[in-house]
Amino acid sequence: MAANILLGLAANSNPVNFQIPSLSIKLNQNNFSLWRSTIISALETFDLESFVLSSDPPAATISVPSAAGTKGPPTIEANPALVSWKKKDRYCLRQMFA
Repeated sequence: MAANILLGLAANSNPVNFQIPSLSIKLNQNNFSLWRSTIISALETFDLESFVLSSDPPAATISVPSAAGTKGPPTIEANPALVSWKKKDRYCLRQMFA
């Protein structure tokens, strides 16, 4: 299932179609380090490690300073990083229940 999610993201987020071998390492007491490094490497390839290593999405808003040379309070705007995070999150969710 993880391999399917990663392959789908590769196909949708980049014009290059990455070929990831099936992640068939069965976790046991003797191979945790190998299993972990394989999974983390695959997640990092598609910038998805935050979904596993962090439970917090990016902030909903960001503070943008006023233009140079002007005086005024910073403005609050939607955080573009949150939009990207939500798209990846929804894609992963859809793939899990497909």
